[in-house]
Amino acid sequence: MENNSRVEESVKRLEQLKQATILDCLADIDLNNDLYDAMIHKFAEGKIDDAFYSPMFKDMDISFRRELLDKGKKYLSLCFFEGSPDCWVDSIEGSSFEDPDLICGKILDNYNFILEVIKDYGEDILELLNRIQKTKMFSSNVLIDYLRNVFDDDALLKEVLLEMTKKDGDYSDFTDSQKAILFMYPEGILFEENEDGDKKRRISVLELNNKINDYTDFYVDFEDIISNIFIDYRLDSKEPIHI
Repeated sequence: MENNSRVEESVKRLEQLKQATILDCLADIDLNNDLYDAMIHKFAEGKIDDAFYSPMFKDMDISFRRELLDKGKKYLSLCFFEGSPDCWVDSIEGSSFEDPDLICGKILDNYNFILEVIKDYGEDILELLNRIQKTKMFSSNVLIDYLRNVFDDDALLKEVLLEMTKKDGDYSDFTDSQKAILFMYPEGILFEENEDGDKKRRISVLELNNKINDYTDFYVDFEDIISNIFIDYRLDSKEPIHI
């Protein structure tokens, strides 16, 4: 039921922005070729924000909604390859999507995730993601799309991100570069499947440090340690390995 609700929400969000784009452009647009490009750029420029749909806007004060959208635009670059709306066609991770509805819908879903984070936790998480996006680990990735795909559980992803932003939190001893490596190989590092396979659980930093200590006799480089923990986890779970 939750997945169906998410799909309906995504479709409604996309269709409302498409209609707003058509109305804004009137006769100046070739609906066959330019609609999606125009929609993404107009949305990035804030020209059709009023048409952006999100369930969290229900009963929300209009001024607070406007403030939330304005804050979100500061981090819109996280939704695009190379941080640019011009690259929207290439902004969905690991996908061969050719349907612009699917591409744009996913981009807008990722932006809605940004708004959810700001509403519930403020901007510290987005500032962290901005820094990680700039590391060499994610120079060729769309970070938010990558993380949402790999975690496949927004609540769990937010839980990990929130813990990572705490100044005295469990991850406070890790540098941003090290956090980027953890995010590049999150399975078996930041989360794992429960034994029943029904739900994922966050791996505590104590567990993670114990795993790291087990590998320090064989590897020195932090990325080598983490990537090999990841590989062994995937082998144990008999899942295909994609790095």
